[in-house]
Amino acid sequence: MKYKAVIFDLDGTLRDTKDLILAAYEHAIEVHNGRKPSWEELEPHIHHHSVVHRELSGHIDYDAWLTTYRGKLGDRWMDAPFFPGTEKVLEQLKAAGLRLAVVTAAEHDRTLEYLRYRSIDQYFDVVVGMNKKMRPKPAPDMIHEALRQLGTEPQQTTMVGDMTTDVEAAHSAHITCVGITHGFASREQHETARADYIVDSLSELLGIVLEAAK
Repeated sequence: MKYKAVIFDLDGTLRDTKDLILAAYEHAIEVHNGRKPSWEELEPHIHHHSVVHRELSGHIDYDAWLTTYRGKLGDRWMDAPFFPGTEKVLEQLKAAGLRLAVVTAAEHDRTLEYLRYRSIDQYFDVVVGMNKKMRPKPAPDMIHEALRQLGTEPQQTTMVGDMTTDVEAAHSAHITCVGITHGFASREQHETARADYIVDSLSELLGIVLEAAK
């Protein structure tokens, strides 16, 4: 299989925002529900904030809840660190001639703002963030849009994500998926979701993608 493109999730895959996101969810639910949720309550719903709201705070006005959630994230969202080796991996993939995309549950404009602020926007040919016309992962909508913009066929493309919803979305879009364990999902969870490959760091991705790209 010869890959021509790689699609990356953002949070939990390229940048380490797990603690920020968990704290913001806990805060929003505690403010509006009057109690802090447990990890066991949160975990099944963490892949888009609309899902967390619907399942755990559905009686609260969504816009008010979202304002509380984003208020807790604040500017720290913009300064969230990359995982080790992120820029080097992106540079090597681009040098090998691959097209790169970001597909994220974050809004499109906020994602572009972050990529530009952190000076890594030049690595990405395509950025697809959430909008009202798309369903969040595990639906394949955003991956289909990325494929359209990339101009690549499903069999020429792979997805890298830290959540089982990334794996499920990739399967629904008929592309392979690399599950990475430094974000929200464990190796065991990726195995259960049937990720095609499982890695513990982004540097391990190079061996998979560049070998296949030859």
